[in-house]
Amino acid sequence: MAVKTTRLPLKLKDLLHNNNLVFHDGDDGAYVILSTGVKVIIRPEYQREFIYDSARQKAVIDTINAKCPLGTVFFGLCDDGEYEMIDGQQRTLSILHFINGDFSVELNGETTYYHNFTEEQKEEFLNYAELSVYLCEGTDKEKLTWFRRINLVGMELNDMELTNAVYHGPFISSARKFFSKRDCRAIRVASIDGRPLVSGTPIRQDILKTALTWWADSMEA
Repeated sequence: MAVKTTRLPLKLKDLLHNNNLVFHDGDDGAYVILSTGVKVIIRPEYQREFIYDSARQKAVIDTINAKCPLGTVFFGLCDDGEYEMIDGQQRTLSILHFINGDFSVELNGETTYYHNFTEEQKEEFLNYAELSVYLCEGTDKEKLTWFRRINLVGMELNDMELTNAVYHGPFISSARKFFSKRDCRAIRVASIDGRPLVSGTPIRQDILKTALTWWADSMEA
């Protein structure tokens, strides 16, 4: 069967559980607990790393403060009732990091953090127009196909990111810990006198791609 999609009514306030942010973002993954108590796995194994820089993160918050549309987000329904994010990680993490107090924005000509918002400002922010969220139901293969299809636009996935999505598993998950984090071990050891031996950025899988290419070449030698 094809992936079934249904509209999931959510506002930003639904990212809080009992009015508190229950949120984690680390090398072992990212998740948030919704107001309903449902866990959303924001970065499942097939997802790319968080790649938004500070300017893009602030642009997401500026979009909300300007009451402009934020774009569509897709959740996948897991067998255990949890949700996994098929598309929307970059925008969602930007919002959660802002609420968590990780960066500031310009509001009414002043630099401010979320925790410095007045209660009225917080209420207005959290009640931003209903998000365009769709819940997708289908097999893992069908959801991965959907993931590839909807990521043909926006910040397009490169070949290595798409390969990781299709062939995700224990090996890829372990490899990404060493080759695909901002300050991963590969970056720290693959240099001579402070000069990197490989080019590219780990969070776009460039370092992992280089390492796998070297390994493949050695097998053919």
